[in-house]
Amino acid sequence: MTIEDVAKQEVFTAHKYWCTYNEYKVYELWYKELEGAIVGFPQFALEKDGVFTLVNDIDETLKIMHHINVLFPTDEE
Repeated sequence: MTIEDVAKQEVFTAHKYWCTYNEYKVYELWYKELEGAIVGFPQFALEKDGVFTLVNDIDETLKIMHHINVLFPTDEE
């Protein structure tokens, strides 16, 4: 399975690779037609060894956002 397959299966129309987090590749999924609307939290998919898992836990979402500096950008990174 690929990230494209996961996006289609979950009815998302766009995706972006962000980084590696705790040995998982992090992808963000969203609806292309709603791009630019800033409502709610991002939907992340984690991939390891070809197995994808959607992040459905707000605490984990916030940890990933912090890891990729979405919440707290710094000049250091």
